[in-house]
Amino acid sequence: CRGRWVILKKMTLQSMPSPLKARKHFSMLRGFHLADFFTLANAACGVAMIFLAMIYVGNASAAHFYAAAAMAPAAFVFDVLDSRIARWRHTHSALGRELDSLADVISFGVAPRRSVMQPACAVAGTGWC
Repeated sequence: CRGRWVILKKMTLQSMPSPLKARKHFSMLRGFHLADFFTLANAACGVAMIFLAMIYVGNASAAHFYAAAAMAPAAFVFDVLDSRIARWRHTHSALGRELDSLADVISFGVAPRRSVMQPACAVAGTGWC
């Protein structure tokens, strides 16, 4: 009976997972891949679109409005390249997923609304809305 207990004890100890390693600092940044650079470019286009719309209100230059409008297709191109590069290289990370969601909200949610509403408010004379 004692022999069975020793075998059972050895099997239990071997099947138990090893203790978790201590998490290293910036562990999410260690998973930064090539596709994440294109995601950052997507977000930068969205932010540039917002700033160019704000500049348009300040000096009413049509060039700033057209530059803001040109940022939307550029953001779309970077978004497509981001997903294609991630699939091509078979690299996915938690940071990449979260960053892609944030970039999409900025570039395709907040920025287009700002780019349309800013000129409308400037024409109406209400300023920032």
